[in-house]
Amino acid sequence: MSRYDWDGTEFESIIDELIEKTDRNKEQLDKIQATLDSLERDHDALKNKIVGPLQYDFEAFKIDTIKTVVKIYKNLNEKSFFVIGSIQL
Repeated sequence: MSRYDWDGTEFESIIDELIEKTDRNKEQLDKIQATLDSLERDHDALKNKIVGPLQYDFEAFKIDTIKTVVKIYKNLNEKSFFVIGSIQL
């Protein structure tokens, strides 16, 4: 008995490769999330010490970082969707 419905089909290697790439992308996103979590902890630790323009600069940096991560995630999702969408089962 096969693990998945596509085992033994002509799509097996394509789907397995997509799964591997998805796993790698998830690992990268997990690392990015860990970095964001670290930034959030640093922000919490320093928020009472940072005043005026410095606080604004940190907030702008944080927002830009989040936007960048969201953009990366959307691009990865679109690429995965495009490849998966082109496979006709």
